[in-house]
Formats: sequence, C-alpha cells, structure tokens
Amino acid sequence: MPAITAIYNEIIATPEITALLNTYAYTTGSTPIPAVFTSAVIPQDLTGPYAILSVPTSSSGGNSEDRGHIAGLSMVDIVVYDEKARSSKSLRATAQLIWETIHRATMEVTGYEVWVLATPPAQLSDPDGFPGYVVSCKATIRELDKGVGS
Repeated sequence: MPAITAIYNEIIATPEITALLNTYAYTTGSTPIPAVFTSAVIPQDLTGPYAILSVPTSSSGGNSEDRGHIAGLSMVDIVVYDEKARSSKSLRATAQLIWETIHRATMEVTGYEVWVLATPPAQLSDPDGFPGYVVSCKATIRELDKGVGS
C-alpha cells in the first residue's frame, strides 16, 4: 500500500523521530531498527515507545482517474504507545513530532506520489493502561508518469 509505505519511509528517515522511539532487532545478531511497525501484531518482547501504522477498518478509500493516472484515497492511523510506568508527556511530544513531519507532507514511493493531511495527536484510552496517542491521516495517492519516481 503506497500510503503506509510512504509514511513509514518518512518516519524512518527523520532522525528526530527515530531518536525518540525504541529499536528492535528482528533476529539474533541483526542490526536493531526503529520500532515502527506496519502491522498491529508486534513482538511480545518489545518495550516502548514504538509506533504502529495501520489502515482503520472504517477506511473508505477508492480509486479514480486523474488525467490518465490512477488516483486514490487512503486513511492511515499512526498509533504511538509506551510503557505503563512512563509519563505520557514524552510520548505526546513524540506523537506531536510525527504529526508535524507528516501533516501536509508530499512524499514519493515507487510509482506514486502521496499527499498527507493529518489530525493532531489525540490521546487513546487503553484498557490495559498503556499510554497512547493516535495521528489519523488522509493520504491522497496519485500514480506518477512512467519513468518518474521509479
């Protein structure tokens, strides 16, 4: 999905954000990378803070055509969680920085251009007591001309 890939790449490429997130090594001996996941299934041994990018189940996208290019709309939620014992103040700052980076951003991912509008971070109420914030994004995706961005 171009929207999730573009947003993931933007977050990973922003050192100010990755410095605030934990890292995770997927296999023994591998180099740890920032804890940003594109699936709600995360490793059990992971500690926060970390981010999850997902498409909400109520997302209503769709494709259209724009001057001969396929275009579409996708909703993406960026959820940031931390450990129960930690203050949500630093987590709020992390979510705010993600919002400042993503909101009104234009990104390219192989074959597509993605424009993102995002809502400011909103606090989540987690039944298990983990602090969390969500940044909800609306991504407009447009296919690039052949040979551009690929």
